[in-house]
Amino acid sequence: MKTYIPIGLFLALLLLLPVTGDTYVLRLGTIACMYAVLAASWNVMGGLAGYPSFATASFFGLGAYTGGLMMVNGWPLVLGMLAAGLLAFVFAFVLGVILLRLKGHYFAIASLATVEVLREVANSATGITGAGWERSGRPPGTRNFCSSMRTATPCRRGPRAR
Repeated sequence: MKTYIPIGLFLALLLLLPVTGDTYVLRLGTIACMYAVLAASWNVMGGLAGYPSFATASFFGLGAYTGGLMMVNGWPLVLGMLAAGLLAFVFAFVLGVILLRLKGHYFAIASLATVEVLREVANSATGITGAGWERSGRPPGTRNFCSSMRTATPCRRGPRAR
C-alpha cells in the first residue's frame, strides 16, 4: 500500500503538468512518455514474445507521418491522432500476419527491412511527405540547420562557441 502513494503523487503531478508547465517541460514530458511507450512495446515483443523486432520504429514513424500530414492539411488534432493510431495498427496487423511466420534471424532481418522500406518511401514520396524537409519548415537542399534560420545570431558549434 505504501508503494502506491509515491506513484499516485507522481501521476497527480503529471496531470497538473499541462496546466502549470512551460513549453520546455511539456516537450520534455511528451518525449519521455513517447520513449516509455516505445520501451513498453519493445518489452512486449522482445521480452515476452521473444521476437527481436525492429519494426516498432516503422509503426511509430507511419503513425507520426500520418498524424502530422493530416494536421498540416487542416484536419483536427483528434482526427489526426485517431487516423495515425488506426493506420499504424492496421499496418502492424497486416505485417504481423506475414512476419510472425518467420523465426529467429529471418524475422529480425525482415522487420529491419520493413523500417528501411518505409524510410525510403517517406523520402521518395516528395509530393505527399515532402521528403522530411518541406513539412518541417526547412527549405529543401539545406543540410545545415543554421543556414536556414532567418536570424542575425550566428550559429554556435558547441557549448563554448561564441
